[in-house]
Amino acid sequence: MKKICLITGILLCTAFCFGKSFWANSNMVDLLDKPSFKGKMVAKVNYGTELIDSGTQIGHYIKVTVAGKEELTGWVHDSQISYRKIKTTSSATAKEISLAGKGFSAEIEKLYGSNSNLDFEKVDLIEKIEIDYDDLDAFIEEGNLNEQANKSSKGGR
Repeated sequence: MKKICLITGILLCTAFCFGKSFWANSNMVDLLDKPSFKGKMVAKVNYGTELIDSGTQIGHYIKVTVAGKEELTGWVHDSQISYRKIKTTSSATAKEISLAGKGFSAEIEKLYGSNSNLDFEKVDLIEKIEIDYDDLDAFIEEGNLNEQANKSSKGGR
């Protein structure tokens, strides 16, 4: 009887811990090949896409599978997911969703855009910059940033 209770408890715990759903909370969320901001993108998912927890988490990265597409598996940062289901409507565009995530609406953006002193073209250019991760690794290495990060995390300077 004890064995049956133990096995039942383990199965219930496993079912509860794994297979939880999350939802992509950004306009486009990258699924990465490793749990690091330097991971290579294996796929992009849209805002509101359901993601299934694989039960593996390393730091702030969670390994997920896209619901209904078992071949799409990767790592996402926990800041890019919502634990509450996100309902999308066909009336909202990707740009509107992105603006709303920044606290803007189309009207607010037009207001800012009407100010001749503001140059949003530069912001748009900056948002399009893609980082070469080999260059980033060289920059981190050359600046001894790994060493500084380790000291900071241990309270040293």
